[in-house]
Amino acid sequence: MGQEIELKLSIQREDVDRLVHHPFVQKYSAGPSAAKHLTNYYYDTPGQDLRAHGMALRIRFDGEHYIQTLKTRGKGIKGLKVRGEWEWRVDGFQIELNRMPPDVCPPDLRAKLDRLTLVFQTDFERMAWLLRIPAEEQFNIQVSASVEMALDQGEVVTHTEKGRVCDAILEMELELQEGDPEVLFRISDLLGRDIHLVASDISKARRGYRLLGRYH
Repeated sequence: MGQEIELKLSIQREDVDRLVHHPFVQKYSAGPSAAKHLTNYYYDTPGQDLRAHGMALRIRFDGEHYIQTLKTRGKGIKGLKVRGEWEWRVDGFQIELNRMPPDVCPPDLRAKLDRLTLVFQTDFERMAWLLRIPAEEQFNIQVSASVEMALDQGEVVTHTEKGRVCDAILEMELELQEGDPEVLFRISDLLGRDIHLVASDISKARRGYRLLGRYH
């Protein structure tokens, strides 16, 4: 099992260009940004049993590979989310149930997973940078850190009896690769001096369930 530690932030459209060209990003980025179009299909049972167990199951196509991912809801505070994450390379948009870890899926849930169906999808453009953060005084960390900063722009889409329903995605994520999680807040604070950033606890999966009208 892997562990995902990330800080999710909302950003205004008028600040996107300011973020991309911000001196902080230019100074600490390990190289040029990488751009990808990501398509994600999210699956659940008709009764949304995975959601009820605090899980999200998806397959992502990044232009080259199909990756099946299972995430737990985890714990979150002020936009910082710490949760379990499992990933496997698969052949397409078809869930491979044999990949599901038995210690995570209880028997009563596993028995229902043969009824999985597509519930919503997300499509967005991701621009990502790898930030190398040194143990400088302004960051207040003891050891250097590596952080992936991603800017996502696109939409989450589902199909209901009323037809196609969508919600815009415009957010920034700071995902810790190595180091102290506190550095995520420090980066947010420093960028927030010039850019309007707001901590957000709403994941893309949660956005999708809200569109279905059944996530509370």
